[in-house]
Amino acid sequence: MMMDHPLILTLSKTLAMSPEAAGKPPTLAMLLLGFGVMLAIFLLMRHQWRRSASRRAGAMQSPTERIDAIRAEASSASPLHSSMAEATELAQRLAAQLDNKAERLDQLLAEAEQAIARLEQLQKGAPPRLGAGDEQDRPDAPESESDVDPATRQIYQLADQGHDPVEIARRLDQHLGKVQLILALRRA
Repeated sequence: MMMDHPLILTLSKTLAMSPEAAGKPPTLAMLLLGFGVMLAIFLLMRHQWRRSASRRAGAMQSPTERIDAIRAEASSASPLHSSMAEATELAQRLAAQLDNKAERLDQLLAEAEQAIARLEQLQKGAPPRLGAGDEQDRPDAPESESDVDPATRQIYQLADQGHDPVEIARRLDQHLGKVQLILALRRA
C-alpha cells in the first residue's frame, strides 16, 4: 500500500545502501515517512479549522456588519462589476419611470376619448353623456365671454381674427389640445 509508493521505495533503497543500514531494518525511513504523514495531516486539519473559524466569525456578525463587509468587498471588485451593477440599477429605475409614464398616458388618453365623445354629442345636438366626475349643473361655467379667464379670452380673440389653433397655441405658448378644446367648447 503505502510502501509501494515510488518515493518511499526510492528513499528506503537509498537508506538501505548506506553502510550503517546494512542488515538493519529501515527504521529511519519509516520514522521519516511517519513524520511526513503526520505533518500532512496536521496541515490539512489546520486549514479546515481556519475555514470553519472564518465561517463562524461571519455568522456571528450583525447584519449591518455583514452588509458593510459585502459593500467593502464590492467596492474592491473590478470596475466592470461595479459598472454592471450601476447599469442594472439604472435600467430598473428607467423601466419603473417608463411604466409610470405609460400608465399616466393611458389615463390621459381615456380622458381625451371622453372629451371627444362629449364634443361629438354636442355637435350632433344630443345631450352629453356625463362621466363619473362630471356634474349635471356646472355652476362654475361662465355665463358669457366676459366671465372667462384672460388666456381663454386671448384664444377667442385670435380665433376671431382668423388664426388656426396651431398658430394660436404657438403664439400663446399653450398646448394645442387645450386650444382646440377651448375653441370646441366655445362653438358648443
